[in-house]
Amino acid sequence: MKKSLKVASVFLAMFCNVCLANQHSLKIFVTDSSPVIFPPKEEISIGFRVFNLDELERSENKLTLEVRKRITSNITPGTAPKAYEAAFSELLNSPDWKPIYRSLQRSTEPQEMAMRLGITKVPAIVLDDKYIIYGVADYLAALDLFVERGYINND
Repeated sequence: MKKSLKVASVFLAMFCNVCLANQHSLKIFVTDSSPVIFPPKEEISIGFRVFNLDELERSENKLTLEVRKRITSNITPGTAPKAYEAAFSELLNSPDWKPIYRSLQRSTEPQEMAMRLGITKVPAIVLDDKYIIYGVADYLAALDLFVERGYINND
């Protein structure tokens, strides 16, 4: 019984490795001004994640807006640092802080991932964290290029 269970475990592990070897992943890096065109869902053959490199700037702008809303008095260049410090402190202690903080955390992921993968321009489509195609703004066209270059087996 133990031997047949061991054989089954080895077979299952080998089978899973073969299945996983044929799976690919795409990471797509865009900005608001450099989007990528996607086909209908039924034509999407490889799963993907989109990383918008403008998210951090949007989150920072929300933070700045929330701080500025809390500045109630007329400020002068001499009083501005204290006024902003007090407004930021008030925001930190308000219920509005948690969603802003989560947004800031999430919005750093695209930059971190782009740096990790060495992305230098957008749009960029990355296959399996190894192969990068720059300047192609179409999901299907990028897949065709990956197949043409031999990175994806088109069986």
